[in-house]
Amino acid sequence: MPPRPWPTGAPPPVRKRPGSWISSSKRPADASNQREGLPSRCATRSSHRAKPRLRQIDLAYQLAAHLVGNPAQPGEAIDLLPFRPQSRQPQLALDLVKDASRLSQLRYERGEALAAIAGAPPSDLVIASYVINELDDGPRARLVASMWDKTEDVLLIVEPGTPAGFARIVATRAQLIAKGAHVIAPCPHDGACPMMPPDWCHFSQRLRRSRAHKHLKGAELPFEDERFSYVALSRTPAAEHPSRVLSQPAITKIAVTAKLCTTNGIKTAVAPHRHKISYARSRKWNWGDAVADLPAE
Repeated sequence: MPPRPWPTGAPPPVRKRPGSWISSSKRPADASNQREGLPSRCATRSSHRAKPRLRQIDLAYQLAAHLVGNPAQPGEAIDLLPFRPQSRQPQLALDLVKDASRLSQLRYERGEALAAIAGAPPSDLVIASYVINELDDGPRARLVASMWDKTEDVLLIVEPGTPAGFARIVATRAQLIAKGAHVIAPCPHDGACPMMPPDWCHFSQRLRRSRAHKHLKGAELPFEDERFSYVALSRTPAAEHPSRVLSQPAITKIAVTAKLCTTNGIKTAVAPHRHKISYARSRKWNWGDAVADLPAE
């Protein structure tokens, strides 16, 4: 009889995956629910948090695909490596994306933002992502006004999802509403923002981490949740004004409770389990969704 590959009297090993063995005495009780490098609680709770309707990364890929003529692939993320500002920074940025077919043919311009915008043609969609946070109040207001002058339809501004980032969004929103802009997202109205400190309006987008990203951050999870605040403004009013889900709804067997921004301000919507239609509909809500009012039952 050939010798056993484990000590006599010890429990036999349990096969975890090809090429890997663990002892059955050390196997976690919920190993069947675990993903590689992911705690079991994340494996069971991540599905409802990974589906906000605003797909910031997907939108970037769709725009890039439109410009370079390649099909976009939703769900992929651009890998960005951090580096110190230096004279070679623009060239380094180009080197990082030279093999990306969706980005390699885009036109990159180096220079002062106001001057670059002044020479740019008007566009249907203008996007400023994590840009205005680098400027003081005066230059920021001038840059926002210049971007709006170049916007023929929609201006989208995205900032870090912090109280400071949200404050910049609120100031920008008020500045452009005074110039005749109409909010199309996330707010369901053009009135003053009803969100009061210490709370702030922000959303979350789950991003896939590359191997290099995980190494640089010393992280093990294959994803991270990016918090952001944003406002999208248009020259024409929105046809509809749906409410916005401001946080992940609390779902129990008794009711679904959700915090909403509505045309009448912020309110808490409760869908009891006995109201079958409302309960079933609100169970599908996610943080950041634009939703219709629940039907009366």
